[in-house]
Amino acid sequence: MVPVPLAEKVRAALWVLLCAGIVFSAIRAFQAWASIAPGKTRLAANQLVVPVAIGVFCLATAVAIARAWKVSRWLGGCGGVILILYAVLLVFLGTEDVGGPLVSVPAGVLLAAFGAWNLRLAFVASGGAA
Repeated sequence: MVPVPLAEKVRAALWVLLCAGIVFSAIRAFQAWASIAPGKTRLAANQLVVPVAIGVFCLATAVAIARAWKVSRWLGGCGGVILILYAVLLVFLGTEDVGGPLVSVPAGVLLAAFGAWNLRLAFVASGGAA
């Protein structure tokens, strides 16, 4: 087995943290919906499909990076693009939803930086220029 560099271990750990945050948020949203409308839990369960799919993608990316699989560059690159797009949308469209610009701008910058890091490593791993 190929030894995994420390930077890749950190990147995998950040993907796991992102997965945990998404799953935790989805569970909290489900609990809030279930407490508001007790008879409508099927609708709330349908709304969990996208967050669970994103959580599975994040977890698969973390495992691929930690195991140094070849697919990790594709998963990391696609995830990087998604994170950069989400960061831009968060800052421009979601500022009111997350507590104002004091929350959305730093969160957007961190997400964009993590996405750019993943995109750069995917580009370098595919034989692109450093």
